[in-house]
Amino acid sequence: MRYTTLFILLVTLQGCNTSLHHVSNYPYVEPREQQDAALYVHVDNLSQQLTDDVDLTETDSVAISTVVDLDNLQSSDGFGRQVAEAMFAALSREGVNMVEPRLTGRLQMDPGFGEFSLSRDADLLSTEMEITYVVVGSFQRTTSGRHVNLRLVELSSQAVVSAAYQFIPNMAGATSPRVTSVNGSLQRHEQSVL
Repeated sequence: MRYTTLFILLVTLQGCNTSLHHVSNYPYVEPREQQDAALYVHVDNLSQQLTDDVDLTETDSVAISTVVDLDNLQSSDGFGRQVAEAMFAALSREGVNMVEPRLTGRLQMDPGFGEFSLSRDADLLSTEMEITYVVVGSFQRTTSGRHVNLRLVELSSQAVVSAAYQFIPNMAGATSPRVTSVNGSLQRHEQSVL
């Protein structure tokens, strides 16, 4: 009786071991961390294109505007905002003197929420900023990713000093579809806006 119970238990456990076998037939999906890191590789490439042939001095300062939807220049999404934020870091690493136009010039304490110094409320922002250049850009959606075009523009003359282009595939960061397991099957979903 003891051996029969042990045998039934082993057979049952063996059956559990093979119940997820069909999942191995799915193509490999990169871990989310690698997908997110891929976005920054593309942004680094964009920043190098913008600065390769430009001689910025220590007195030159650069601000970055939100990367906008080419079909609606008054609109962006999480992707466009994240590309702009990442570009700020990429240019800073290259030694470019950056200006933060959203800085309020004070630290606002909001109990229960935190301490804030950035805003998009024009009434809270400084009226004068020392900005020599501004990075402007747009993206165009396709089924496989986004075309990103950036320009470094001299603010006083509106002259385009340099331009950069990069195609960012859907599998890179903010544009990539989410992959979830639903009832033991992998399903892709469009990435929600950040």
